[in-house]
Amino acid sequence: MTLRVNALRFSRDDYLQLLSDAGIDANATLFAPHGIQLAAPVPVDLLPGFPKAQSVCRMKQPSSAPP
Repeated sequence: MTLRVNALRFSRDDYLQLLSDAGIDANATLFAPHGIQLAAPVPVDLLPGFPKAQSVCRMKQPSSAPP
């Protein structure tokens, strides 16, 4: 499972530490500067910070965009 860190919220190193603190084994990707590769997939709601990001997505209404 590969993730992209939101650089506006976390540095990749900081997010790797959050994952480690949550017991999730992960490493920085080789080529993508904001990428993280998890050793094993996990439910996204267990990822640190995901519930907050999800609520922001819910506030956006794609149907309100002009055609």
